[in-house]
Amino acid sequence: PPAPEAMDLVVTASRAGLMAEAKVATVEALGDLKLYRFPTRVTVASQSQKQVGLMNKPGVKLAPVYVSDIVRESADTTLLLRGKNNVANGLGAAMPAGKAAVFSEVEGQMLLVGESAIDDKAVDELVEFRIGRPQSVSAQVVGTRRRPDDRTTAYVLTVTNDQPWPVTYEAK
Repeated sequence: PPAPEAMDLVVTASRAGLMAEAKVATVEALGDLKLYRFPTRVTVASQSQKQVGLMNKPGVKLAPVYVSDIVRESADTTLLLRGKNNVANGLGAAMPAGKAAVFSEVEGQMLLVGESAIDDKAVDELVEFRIGRPQSVSAQVVGTRRRPDDRTTAYVLTVTNDQPWPVTYEAK
């Protein structure tokens, strides 16, 4: 199968079963500030909480990127979904800091891909949703001494991809 260049996803501030109940805000600019206005009055009872949606964007195009943070002989690999916050990619709105849920349609069902915390993102800024540890792509770092009298260590990074297509990988 060909490699997925971008995934067609839904990015929302609410989880699957709760999205129908959640009220989704509209964004208004107030100078440099963003004002999120809800279509109906929202009240929160004493000592309780209420879930509201700040964004519900179907058809968002994000590219999967596998990233390993390398620290000495450790390489923890994470799957990121990366894209530009613009209309062409299905976004194009100021995004407040918080949690986002990412869904993908599989056989007519919306399945949760993962949840990610994000910082404030302006329009045209790069966005990354850190989804979690992948099962199919991993990295291992092995250190070897060059010579017994040499105090330096050479490190070798081995990346393994169990998928039937090539992936985008970055080491930091």
